[in-house]
Amino acid sequence: MKFNKKITTAFIALPLLACSFSSFAMPQKAQHFAHVMSMKIFLKDVDLTPEQKAQLKDIRKTAREKNKAKREENKAQRQAQREASALIVMAPKFDEAAARKLAQEMSFRQIEKRVENMRNQNKMFNILTPEQQKQVVTNVDNLKKKVEEKMK
Repeated sequence: MKFNKKITTAFIALPLLACSFSSFAMPQKAQHFAHVMSMKIFLKDVDLTPEQKAQLKDIRKTAREKNKAKREENKAQRQAQREASALIVMAPKFDEAAARKLAQEMSFRQIEKRVENMRNQNKMFNILTPEQQKQVVTNVDNLKKKVEEKMK
């Protein structure tokens, strides 16, 4: 009886524990804010035409809609991965192959998300004229220098 209570408690506590660790990560809105701010920093001092502004806005809107459409599917995948992780952790014997497979699945989702972000950033960058692109490169270099100075 005591053993069953321990297992039940572990099944309840593990997802809560996993969620509490994820709370230390940057919240979703803060990530979006950081992304928007980085784009604003990159485009600082770049004179955009109204047409370019509209194109950039369309790219961001399309990406947002695409992410919104995948939200429920991603939520279900994350839940399934949490449950699979709990089963691996609470198994009588550790299954390294299953753990590696699950870790690869989790990494794959992250990789796909980053590739999609880079694709959108590339689209945005290619909307700019060569002079504007040079200004963005200068802004990126200046930002790198600021970060390096702070790291010293």
